[in-house]
Amino acid sequence: MKRGWWRRNAWGLVALGPALAAMAFAALLPNLDQWRRRELPVLSAAADGSVSMAGARVTLVELTEAQLTTYGGKPFELPHGVMAWRAVLRLESADPTRNDYCEIALEDAAGRVFETGADEIDRADIGFATCKADPSPAPALTPSAAPGTAAAVPSPTTGPGTTPAGSGVYQTVAYFATPVGTEAVAVRLHFPSDPYHDYRLTPQG
Repeated sequence: MKRGWWRRNAWGLVALGPALAAMAFAALLPNLDQWRRRELPVLSAAADGSVSMAGARVTLVELTEAQLTTYGGKPFELPHGVMAWRAVLRLESADPTRNDYCEIALEDAAGRVFETGADEIDRADIGFATCKADPSPAPALTPSAAPGTAAAVPSPTTGPGTTPAGSGVYQTVAYFATPVGTEAVAVRLHFPSDPYHDYRLTPQG
C-alpha cells in the first residue's frame, strides 16, 4: 500500500515543491519591498548633529530651497508642480582615502524620502554628491557655491592648534526634486558599510 500511494501521488509531490517555494517567497515579499522602499531603521545623529562613518564626520549645514541653473549658467525652469532643494554636507576626515561612499536622500515633514538624481532636474547643473571626500585641489565651496563633488574648504570652526595634523574639511552639495508644497526637514545617509540602517541629519547651520 505504501508503494502504491507514493506512485499515485508522485506528480503531486513534485508539484508541491514549487508551491512551497512560492509560498516562502511570498512571505519574504514584505521584507523585500521594505528594502526597495528604503524603509530601513533610521538612526539619529550624535548630540552634536553629526554622523561618523568610515573615518569621516558628516554634518548637514544647510537645507534650503534651490534655484537651479543649466550647464550654460542660465536659470533652469522646473517642471510644473516641482520644487528643488539643496543640502550642503560638511565632511571632516583625517584620511579621505578611508571614507565611504553614501547615498543621500531628502526627508520631508510627512516622512517621505526623495533621492538624488531625479529625472525632473537631471538637465540642471547639479553635479554628483557623495560622502566620499575628494582630497585633490579644487576651488573652495561655500553654501552658496556651485555643486559637484566634495571639495576642500577652510574650516569655519577649527583651525591651527585645534585640527589634527593632516585632517581635512570638505563640502558636498546634493540636490533633490519634490512636489510643490513639500517641507524638507532632514537628510538621510545610507552607507554601503552599514546596509541595514539609514542615518538622519538635521540642519546644524
